[in-house]
Amino acid sequence: MREILFKGKTTKGEWVEGLPTRKHPLDKEINRIQLLDDYYENDITMFFCVKDIIPETVGQYTGLPDINNRKIFEGDIVKSYNAAGKMDGIGVVHWSDLFASWHIAENRSMYSGRIASYEVIGNVHDNPELLEVNNG
Repeated sequence: MREILFKGKTTKGEWVEGLPTRKHPLDKEINRIQLLDDYYENDITMFFCVKDIIPETVGQYTGLPDINNRKIFEGDIVKSYNAAGKMDGIGVVHWSDLFASWHIAENRSMYSGRIASYEVIGNVHDNPELLEVNNG
């Protein structure tokens, strides 16, 4: 079974992983992440650690690790390498509704046979300058 996981940046500037939730059931915006790894329970109740996050920073886990065994999330900036180990490009990880798969750049599937591996070098929220260098 694949792992369903998200990450987001807290209002204090720290990146956390978990499942998104809302402060109140009537809120339309995701604004918290529950950290399921940090829960404990007693005889009656289960408690979860919940962190407030900046909604725009939430990204889903792709299910793929990079060459350093880091989880690759939506919004990450990655270097892609071909089967020969040569760098093939830099791009932002995003979901394509058209192809129903994770992509980098505009139309390069993360599951294509010509790409052998990825390396996370940053993300669009903390390191947008990495894209300017690549495109500039």
